[in-house]
Amino acid sequence: MRTEEIYRSLEKEDLSTYSKKLVKNPDYPIYGVRIPALKRIAKTLEDDNIEYVYHEDVILKGIIIAGKNIPFSEKKSLILSYSKDLSSWDETDTFAPLVKVKKSEIKEAFTFFYSLLEEKEVYTRRLAIVWLKSNMRKAEDAGFLVNKIARVADDDYYIAMAKAWALCDAFIYYPSVARKYVHLLTTREKAMLKGKMRDSYRIPDNLEI
Repeated sequence: MRTEEIYRSLEKEDLSTYSKKLVKNPDYPIYGVRIPALKRIAKTLEDDNIEYVYHEDVILKGIIIAGKNIPFSEKKSLILSYSKDLSSWDETDTFAPLVKVKKSEIKEAFTFFYSLLEEKEVYTRRLAIVWLKSNMRKAEDAGFLVNKIARVADDDYYIAMAKAWALCDAFIYYPSVARKYVHLLTTREKAMLKGKMRDSYRIPDNLEI
């Protein structure tokens, strides 16, 4: 499926220009369609067999996959396959929080996303970190989750930033747990974490890490 005809009436030149400043070197050109519009489009489509021509096509496919009403045991293979198509932080960060899991499937989902932390692709690992961050308060063992994230190799800026973001949330919800694992972070990650904590209104200004 090619999407250009659908996008044509939704094009926002200002958004395209703005997005190009935030998303560096996307694999596909940015058309200029806002995320809410892509979500509306996704509700009209059942088929996720989308030909990638534009940056938005990747995001649209993720929205469709995330919204599929199928058991997680079936969805996880789609997630893994789709994760190999991710090439930017915004594709990844749009998709991850949209992957909702039933209470009866949450254990399976955590096991699956923990396994993605071991993948070699940067954005597959970032996907796992962002999903785990988004679902942190549902974890059976917060210490296990924070430990797993903190040990992901700092081999890319977007991995380091995702880890700092996740640890910042850990300091909001589980400060005593988070403090145990800060030593596992690299110098770069600690600096990013401090920045995230300074920007957060939910963390006391005098909290030390």
